[in-house]
Amino acid sequence: MSMPEPSMSVTATDVLSTLDQGYALHRLITDDDGTPVDYEFLDVNPAFERLTGLGAKSVVGKTALEVMPQTEAVWIERYGHVALTGEPVSFDEYSAEIGRWFRVAATCPSHGYFAVIFYDITDMRETYEHMDRAKRETQSLLGASRAVLAAGEFQVAARKIFDACRAVTGAQSGYVALMSEDGAENEVLFLEAGGLPCTVDPELPMPIRGLRAKAYDSAQVVYENELGSSEWVDYMPAGHVDVRNVMFAPLTVEGRVLGVMGLANKPTDYTEEDARIASDLGDLAAIALSRVRAEELLANYSAKLEDTVTARTREIAQANYDLELANAAMNRFLANMSHELRTPLNSIIGFSGTMQQGLAGPLNDEQRQQVNMIKSSGERLLELISDVLDVSKIEAGGTAPEIRQFDAAHLIRECVKNVRLDAEARDIRLRAEGVEQEFMLTSDKGKVRQIILNLLSNAIKFTEDGTVFVGLERIENGMRVSVADTGIGIPESDFGGVFDGFVQLKHPRLAKSQGAGLGLTLAQEHAALLGGGITVDSVPGEGSTFTLDLPSLPEQG
Repeated sequence: MSMPEPSMSVTATDVLSTLDQGYALHRLITDDDGTPVDYEFLDVNPAFERLTGLGAKSVVGKTALEVMPQTEAVWIERYGHVALTGEPVSFDEYSAEIGRWFRVAATCPSHGYFAVIFYDITDMRETYEHMDRAKRETQSLLGASRAVLAAGEFQVAARKIFDACRAVTGAQSGYVALMSEDGAENEVLFLEAGGLPCTVDPELPMPIRGLRAKAYDSAQVVYENELGSSEWVDYMPAGHVDVRNVMFAPLTVEGRVLGVMGLANKPTDYTEEDARIASDLGDLAAIALSRVRAEELLANYSAKLEDTVTARTREIAQANYDLELANAAMNRFLANMSHELRTPLNSIIGFSGTMQQGLAGPLNDEQRQQVNMIKSSGERLLELISDVLDVSKIEAGGTAPEIRQFDAAHLIRECVKNVRLDAEARDIRLRAEGVEQEFMLTSDKGKVRQIILNLLSNAIKFTEDGTVFVGLERIENGMRVSVADTGIGIPESDFGGVFDGFVQLKHPRLAKSQGAGLGLTLAQEHAALLGGGITVDSVPGEGSTFTLDLPSLPEQG
């Protein structure tokens, strides 16, 4: 039995009332000169009420300035342009009156009128800001870690760590100082006034008192955001740099505070997040101090070793122990950073996955696209952090190869299978030769896999609608793997920097590449760790070939 067709009458109001986005229709109000000065609410949908907290009865028939007296002029100017010219506009803007960020699209249905559709993007912006801060923290922490590893003079390492902390926290002024031998005052290594006038006599002692003394006594980061109205302002000498707010991070070596890093004049207030970063970087500075002092002891003892062999042997052992403590502290630091950075990122990725599945409620197409972007960016940033930490561990000597025998030909076939989807998405043909027969190699299987995957991914990234070839051949006591592409190629003048960290090839045919430029760096580091190396040969416009040579190593017992 067939059902009769229902009688249906759907109006624009019915459709608008079902939208998840807020909708409002307005009439522009101008002065005698035709300049937009306000606008009247003519109609709003339920989503408007939910997103703004303003009920239809309280706004319809009233003007924006009657409903929200603090409405910014920029809103009226933009909407006035739409209503008077008929030109649509879309933008992201913060509403101070409501305290939220909105993505807005405005159109002109009739001269002097405008309609807006908008939705709340506050959470999305906060997510992006957290991801951007995590990326900046990662890069700053890597730079500071390298400074510790390469430290020849503590002042040089301390300056690099201080600059990294300024960059992440936003502080404009500050200094690094060490406690004097008698423990009564600070001995300033350097001072950054941030462009502000400072007329304090540089020879004037800097006693350990006030908020600075609190950092020494507690061995904890301390800060004050209203220094001018606090008790601590009385401890500042005449001519001191004008200080709005201040933070002190202690430099602690084996439980003893040996100095402080001071940071001042952040444009906004210091937060517990700033304190965490300053604490981590203060620990790095303390590691650098411990390392430099231990190395100085070793150098002095070596010069006098011939005369005082017996007496100095015990002190050299202590110095070596200090170095081991410093390296152990570095390894703990890298492990802590791995947790600190990966945990919030995994949460972001997990929550965005939940939203993708609709478990937190239905998404429209625009919202789904934005959530996909958040998840994709989070996954890429997590990969970037893993690469950064891997490079840091190698440079710190914190990774050792696990040598076992395995079938290299089978491993290469697995790698090709792993990247095939990425290649097909870019219309790239993959070819492999020399991998049909068993090829036994004794090395670190996991690191060899990462080297080959990085070389294949790099070839696919810089190739468009071409071919990527991987070949395996036997060399004396080892293997040679060649990864060739028909991509854009590399100028010979750039060969020297192709394996440097954070270096990315720029070419007009390419969109901005993803990643931190660590793939080839990590591949070369692993190859060197396994007793081999990677070379490059390339012709611009024709393609590149990366050749990996690895020896077969003695198997571990």
